Amino acid sequence: RSPIQTDENEKSSTLSRYDYITLISLILETLLGSLGNSFIVAVNLCDLLTHGELNSFDLILTCLGLSRWVLQFLVLTVLQYSWLFYSNSSMWFATWLCVLYCVRIANIQNFIFNLLKKHFDRLLPWFLMASVAISVVFSTPWAYNIIQNALYYDNDTDSTETGDEPFFLGSKNFASFSTLCALGSLPPFLIFCTAALMVVSSLMKHVQKMKEQEKTGFREPSVKAHYGAVMSIGLFFIFYLFYMVTFNIYISQTVDSSLVKCFCAVTIGAYPSIHSLFLVLRITLGKCSLNPPITEQQIRSPVLCFRYLANLAC
Repeated sequence: RSPIQTDENEKSSTLSRYDYITLISLILETLLGSLGNSFIVAVNLCDLLTHGELNSFDLILTCLGLSRWVLQFLVLTVLQYSWLFYSNSSMWFATWLCVLYCVRIANIQNFIFNLLKKHFDRLLPWFLMASVAISVVFSTPWAYNIIQNALYYDNDTDSTETGDEPFFLGSKNFASFSTLCALGSLPPFLIFCTAALMVVSSLMKHVQKMKEQEKTGFREPSVKAHYGAVMSIGLFFIFYLFYMVTFNIYISQTVDSSLVKCFCAVTIGAYPSIHSLFLVLRITLGKCSLNPPITEQQIRSPVLCFRYLANLAC
């Protein structure tokens, strides 16, 4: 091996500054996301042990927290089959959270909607199990594709096409992988959009009715519930939209800019962490108004502070 080839190999294996920024950002996002998701799961498990059951909202949050906790670490390890399964599962669980907002808040006179609203709590475990089964179905074909690519890559000598670059999350057959991702995420996304539109429609009708009654718009408790649900749904929609766009740009391997790749990788890691932190913050702040304020002694003691936050979440 000549010195020139050795130098070229060393340069190709060296991480750039954008790779370091990406790695550090993903690690920080993983830590923050794991803390937020772990807090959600731990509090709900404590509530389960205490009361022996979980309501629909806490059950969905527990499943969502578990799936995102695993997904957050898979962003670093890049295991395509497992990553795709947990990504689809996380999308489904977030969708059922949106549906829960819809059936609890929206006031729509429709036979199917009223039937779902009446039996949603009883059907929720079946919905969650069906979501996991669908996620498995839409990620299993990719496992076969991974094996085929592994056999093909073993005979490929071009390291630039074998996925040796840092944070590789793609395939030569980008069209099939992108189609598989779309098929797995499209059903929950359509359900999510339908539930979101129903909540927004119910909010607009309720505000219009209150204006006719000469009442203030966003000060009534029922309207506050609508407004809070719309804010949560809207934030999740924005996060998921950025996540899917940057994900497809990243796995397509069509962008040569290291800055764009860095931005895409950081955005992919931010989706399962920042939204979970928002859920923790929203639940905690929402219950702060129903509980006495935190004392100075609780602020100084980490144990007392955690117990205070856990009591709020419960």
